[in-house]
Amino acid sequence: MKSRGRLRGLSAVVPAYNEAGNIDGVVEALLAVLPVVAGRHEIIVVDDGSSDGTGAAVAGRPGVRVIRHPTNRGYGAALRSGLAVAREPWCVFLDGDGQLDPRDLPRLVAAVDDADLVAGYRAARADPPLRRLYGWLWNALVRLLLGVRVRDVNCAFKLVHGEVLRSVTLESRGALLSAELLGKALRHGFRVRQVPVSHRGRHLGTATGGAPHVVARALYELAVLGCQIRVPATRPVLRPALRGGLARVLLVPALAPVGVGGDQFGSWVEVGTLVPGPEAGWAGRPDRSDGACSAPGAHGRYSGFFDRWR
Repeated sequence: MKSRGRLRGLSAVVPAYNEAGNIDGVVEALLAVLPVVAGRHEIIVVDDGSSDGTGAAVAGRPGVRVIRHPTNRGYGAALRSGLAVAREPWCVFLDGDGQLDPRDLPRLVAAVDDADLVAGYRAARADPPLRRLYGWLWNALVRLLLGVRVRDVNCAFKLVHGEVLRSVTLESRGALLSAELLGKALRHGFRVRQVPVSHRGRHLGTATGGAPHVVARALYELAVLGCQIRVPATRPVLRPALRGGLARVLLVPALAPVGVGGDQFGSWVEVGTLVPGPEAGWAGRPDRSDGACSAPGAHGRYSGFFDRWR
């Protein structure tokens, strides 16, 4: 429930791996902004097997809970651990590397209206060219295999109602988590809105998202998930995207701002249409309550094959 631009309660989940130099600044910014946007709030930092004391850097701070994985399990596993213990009706998650600005959180909250999930997208991505190319290719693959048509699938700044997290089973252990969440939420009929957020370059620590084993795990999980929830090619909602052939599908993420919508899966594209303000995908959704998020942390079928790359 939202009242006068504020949420009743909000849990902030911050997965982090070897971010001792960045995590304190992220937590400090969250502590400053959360009282502005929520009546009740908490911060959950998930230290995913760090060797540099990431969790210890913020342990003991009022309003902050630290969960520590004994080994590095992956981004998806860390995020699921945090979501599973969230107590408030809304959850927001963002990375602990400091590249996303918690001060953009009021923008996500203001866009809630009757949406169930607000997905940020990096308006100007401050990453090296190769990372931006990886992002473009990933968006294209997710759009092609899952039918999820958003501007920035892997932008790790999302505001999610607890009803979404209780209704879908998240299984990814790696970088697929955001795509899985969006795909399953849309398939369940939940409403998604997109808003731009700022993005800063990394100043401390080392990015691991482009590591070969991370990319390999994400591609494997994407192939498995695509077989489960992909929209059949014969469905009418895909025609606007497929008209013009495969090249058009692959070019849309880079060349066309898009809106998300449709029927059960909520996945049609308005090619070349710039939707002013927040972009939304409307689909019928189940009624939601204001219970705690508490997303179940299922191990699922994605584990096992890549366990040796923890």
